[in-house]
Amino acid sequence: MDLAAATDDLYGIGPEEFVSRRAERVKEARQAGDRTLAKAIGELRKPTKSAWLVNLLARDSAGDLQALLDLGTALTEASRQLSGPDIRRLSADRNAAVHGLSRRAAELAADHGESATEANRQEVAQTLQAALADPGVAEAVRAGVLTRTTSYGGFGPIDLFAGTPVEPATSPDEPATAPDDPGETGADAAELEQAQTEVAEARVAHQQAEDAASAAEAGAQKAASLADQLAAQLADLRSQLDEVASSERQARERAQSAEDELRASRATLAETEQTVTETERALGSLPR
Repeated sequence: MDLAAATDDLYGIGPEEFVSRRAERVKEARQAGDRTLAKAIGELRKPTKSAWLVNLLARDSAGDLQALLDLGTALTEASRQLSGPDIRRLSADRNAAVHGLSRRAAELAADHGESATEANRQEVAQTLQAALADPGVAEAVRAGVLTRTTSYGGFGPIDLFAGTPVEPATSPDEPATAPDDPGETGADAAELEQAQTEVAEARVAHQQAEDAASAAEAGAQKAASLADQLAAQLADLRSQLDEVASSERQARERAQSAEDELRASRATLAETEQTVTETERALGSLPR
């Protein structure tokens, strides 16, 4: 067993099983004499329920998840090119994909004997929306090892790997460490008690966060919808402006042509007037 395998295992099970399974993996690493690995596994953070749902999507619906991320790339390109029709179409596809995946996450929870609240679904949707805007979030979502959900505020990359330690460096010449002595059992019990306390406190904080998440989700969806509408309007206005500019150039060309014709007509008129005057003089000089 290595850290990658332990991480994949832990973040693929339900949050309620996480603590006990992590303790088992830590014990296995210690019995194998690898205390460095045991420490790294022990530092893996328990995922929130909503983060676990996203991790389930990464394992069960990887194709649909990648299709959503591809939509985000296409939408970014359409916005860069100010293509109103493409922005509208891709925005509708994106919203449908996010809704479908958040619904699928709730179904996966039920398959695992768990229930997903509306707040859980909203947090899943927020994280998927953030993955469309932030490559770092997209990478974490694909990996399926999230410890928490997130939302994107447009203020730079988001780090969701903070709770996932990297593989510990080892040396081939490093001597094996002896298994832990019985005295460590008390330390393990104290760690477990501390973890249980932290879980209780986290549950309270999470309940408070659910209310805030609901409000934030509504605000984020409204802001995203408004941004898409404005981008589409801007694309339409840019197209209209191009048409008006073209019409203005053609009108100026016609006006210039008309002015040239007017000058030519005035010159011809002056010549004919001169001819008439000279002819009248000639007629006046003839004998009666």
